[in-house]
Amino acid sequence: MAKKTPVTLKVIEKVIKNQQDDLYKLKKDLKIFQTEKDHLDNIMSQVTSLEKAEKELDTLSNSPGEAAKRLISKKALQHYEELQHEANHYRDNLKEKGYKGPDDLNKRQAEIRGLEQNVIPMIEKQIKTKEKVIETISGIFDAIQQATRSEEQAQQRQHLKRFRSSSINRNNNQGPDLSR
Repeated sequence: MAKKTPVTLKVIEKVIKNQQDDLYKLKKDLKIFQTEKDHLDNIMSQVTSLEKAEKELDTLSNSPGEAAKRLISKKALQHYEELQHEANHYRDNLKEKGYKGPDDLNKRQAEIRGLEQNVIPMIEKQIKTKEKVIETISGIFDAIQQATRSEEQAQQRQHLKRFRSSSINRNNNQGPDLSR
C-alpha cells in the first residue's frame, strides 16, 4: 500500500481521525450497554419494592383485625392508603418504563448477562487496542511534524549562513574604505 499511496501527513491525520471515530463508536456502545443495564437494575428494584408493598397490602387486607384497626385508627387507615398509593406508583412507573412482566424482565436480564460475559470484554479489548493505535500513530505524526520543523529550521539557518557569508564576501571584495 505504501508503494501505491505515499504516506503523507494528511493520510496519517485521516487514519488518526478514523481510529478516533471507531473508538468513539465503541465507547458509545459500551455506554448504551451500561445505560440499559442500569435501566434494568432500576426496574428490578422497583419490581422488588412493588412486590414488598403488595405483600404487605395482602397481609393487611386479609387480616380481619387489621380491617377493624383501619375503621378505628386514622393512623392505620393512613398507612394502608399510603401502601396502596405506593403500590400504584410503582405499577404506573413500571408501565411507563416498558415493564411487561417478570418473564420479559428475566429475558432482558439474561440478554444483558450474556452481553456482559461475551461481548463487553471484547469491546473493552477493542477500546484499549484503538487507544494504543491512536497513541502510536499520534506519536509518529508528532515525530514527523517535529522532524519537518527541524529540517525547515536547519534549511533556514543554512540559507542565512550563505546569505551572511556572501554579504561578508561582497564587503571584503570592495577593498579598503577610502571615505574617511
